[in-house]
Amino acid sequence: MKKIVKIIIALLIVALVIVAAVKTVKAKKAAQAKIPVAKIYPIVAKSYTPKLSHVRLTLP
Repeated sequence: MKKIVKIIIALLIVALVIVAAVKTVKAKKAAQAKIPVAKIYPIVAKSYTPKLSHVRLTLP
């Protein structure tokens, strides 16, 4: 009899943890959905054109 009660209590605790986790995930998703989307600002960047040239490598 005690063994059955222990198993039932363990299953109830596991079920409660799962329900709490699902509620927490749903609450976090809802909070994240309320956050406005980040704006993309245009940035001017300098670009370089690669050129072939002779380079001499030396040791420092």
